[in-house]
Amino acid sequence: MRGRLAFSLVIMGFGAMVGQLVLMREIIVAFYGNELSLGAILASWLLWVGLGSAVGARIVGVVVRSRLVAYGLAQAALALLVPISLVAARTVKSALGVGPGEVVGIGPMLFSSFVLLAPLCLSVGATFALACRLAGGEQRTMAAEIGWVYYLEAGGSVLGGIAFTFILIRLFPPLTIAIVAFLLNAVAALGVLAFRYRASIVYPLLILGSVSAASIAQVTGLVDRLDLGLLRRQWSGFQLQKVRDSIYGQVVVVGDEYQTSLYESGLLVLTYPDRATAEEAVHFALLEHPDPRKILLIGGGAGGSLEEVLKHGVESVDYVELDPTIISMAREFFGADVRRTLDDSRIRVIEGDGRWYVKRTRSRYDAVILDLPEPYTAQINRFYTREFFREVSSIMEAGGIFALRVASAENYIAPELARFLRCLRATLESVFVNVEVLPGETNIFVASSQSGLLTSDYRVLSERMERRQLETTYVSPHSLPFRLDPGRVRYLHDRMSQGPAVRQNTDLYPISYYYDMILWSSRFQSGERVLLERLAGLHLWQIAVAIAVATACIALAVMKLPSARGIGILVSVGTTGAAEIVFEVIALLSFQIIYGYVYARLGIILAAFMFGLVLGSVVSTRRLVPSAARWRLYGINQLIITLYPLIFLGILGILMGWQTKGATFGAAEWIIPLLTGIAGLLGGVQFPLAVGLYLDVRPRTRHIGGITYAIDLFGAAAGAFVASAIALPVLGIPGTLVGVFLLNCSALILIGLTAARPRSGLWMAVP
Repeated sequence: MRGRLAFSLVIMGFGAMVGQLVLMREIIVAFYGNELSLGAILASWLLWVGLGSAVGARIVGVVVRSRLVAYGLAQAALALLVPISLVAARTVKSALGVGPGEVVGIGPMLFSSFVLLAPLCLSVGATFALACRLAGGEQRTMAAEIGWVYYLEAGGSVLGGIAFTFILIRLFPPLTIAIVAFLLNAVAALGVLAFRYRASIVYPLLILGSVSAASIAQVTGLVDRLDLGLLRRQWSGFQLQKVRDSIYGQVVVVGDEYQTSLYESGLLVLTYPDRATAEEAVHFALLEHPDPRKILLIGGGAGGSLEEVLKHGVESVDYVELDPTIISMAREFFGADVRRTLDDSRIRVIEGDGRWYVKRTRSRYDAVILDLPEPYTAQINRFYTREFFREVSSIMEAGGIFALRVASAENYIAPELARFLRCLRATLESVFVNVEVLPGETNIFVASSQSGLLTSDYRVLSERMERRQLETTYVSPHSLPFRLDPGRVRYLHDRMSQGPAVRQNTDLYPISYYYDMILWSSRFQSGERVLLERLAGLHLWQIAVAIAVATACIALAVMKLPSARGIGILVSVGTTGAAEIVFEVIALLSFQIIYGYVYARLGIILAAFMFGLVLGSVVSTRRLVPSAARWRLYGINQLIITLYPLIFLGILGILMGWQTKGATFGAAEWIIPLLTGIAGLLGGVQFPLAVGLYLDVRPRTRHIGGITYAIDLFGAAAGAFVASAIALPVLGIPGTLVGVFLLNCSALILIGLTAARPRSGLWMAVP
């Protein structure tokens, strides 16, 4: 039976990880690629798994008396809920009354993630807790048995992350992957149940039947037709033409004979034909330069911008697009004119991350045009930071110009919009000596390192248009006097100059991302805006005071109340859970900042964390030493956990500040997963030790495996939400990691008090 249980636990971890990654990708698409959804997903996932571990197992245990049957049924429920949750994720926006491509408010985003993940995660938590009860033996061996369950489940998660990243997502659509996870878990659950009823013949027959049914469904195209039907419902109201999953995101093409739009991860990337947008993206920028010859265009080119650039008689255009799928889909669906433009001898199409290209290129340009969406997400925000602006400045010719644009308003600049615009201008002005902002429904930011070059005088720009004989429709000598009316220019500049000072947007302090979040929340529910506004003024010292007060209260309880002797252990488990998930979120964000995509690396970064968790729990389980030495080992591990945020910050600072161009990227690709793996290692060492120590302090505690696991996950859930939604954009990566350091200092103090309570001098004991 132990062999079947071990196989079942590995498969449970595998299926849970694959299910988590599939749902992560689907929810990211549903919520336009916003990394806040990653935090919401992780927080919801961990919270519900924790509740399932703490409560779900007891409920199932009451309904089903046999522990073995209860475990098998819980895993069977997990198997079934993976594809069901995927279907629910595909329909969540329509259930909210939000159309495809529309931006969703923060409240609905968080609520949807919370509800979507509840059934699946409750079953994952209940299955783990039931496995602990099933494996648990006598008091003296219980901690080792729970550690055994912990590292087998985590080992399965590692396999799931690796298989998902390098095999499954490259070969199969999401629904097929969900069905694979369903079959594996169903087979494992049936194997456990077959042992209970001694029906060994049922086991191979059910495996053969399940595999045959899945194979028939795949070969006959039933799964593909169901997948397509779900996608059509997800994009109801649009004529869905094609969907393709790339390693960077899900690319969707919708449209009719008049206009075609391309979305990536739910965010509108290109529309063709859309001459007004293409003209605005290009002509204001190039008219600011007296004679642009060499141009760099980052994004947007396949939507018509390249055609507008060529009208200026330029010598060459380098067009950078991260996802080659966008280029191929544009060639296929945007018509002969786009294909002809992309094949023009003056144009060089570069497939790769725009920021990476800017950092590595030796070319120099008269004009650099950023034609990307405004910073809704951390991925796009990295193109609006001081570091990126410096990189752009370094590849510009003397007198070169840099231009970007963001959505604005014609006649009224609200305070939230004014602050967002002021942040962008302040960040540009920290790098460029000359910055002009042109008004309109979109504001054009133009910057140069040469003073006196730029102008908002419509007469100068009109004269250049006529001299270059530009054939345009929307940006023309007739529209410029209205667009650049001196009164409108002055009003915009006045609104950006009013209000409190703003921070500059940087890689480590992505505040523009947060200001844009507040701006979008002002268009939905006022309650969200008020909360975000108040949190924008959060300071690290306030967090330090709150941690100190909470620590003092818990310490008093530990010293005075016999019933509170185990609180220090549980607090340390919770703070470690919070710290580990913060490391994970920061690793994902840092990878995004350096490389420009994290969609393709979700699996490997999460798998690295789980691998560390397995290794740590195996080592810890095999070194369950006597009580005194166990306390000492636990304290040393907690000390390392406490110092690790500062080490983490130092290494990230080196990676992000490293100016050796090629080395930065090659190193980061393996160092960032390594950092998460070390974090997992520390947590894996702690968990079995914590169970053993709690049993030393509070003998005969029931359900200790489920309780400790739940505390770990509750702490991680809180860490995921607070880090992604508040701490990272407001305090930045350094402030967030310092906050984690202070939190774990609190846990270290409580562990010291708890260790000293049972027997004096315990810390001085030796193995």
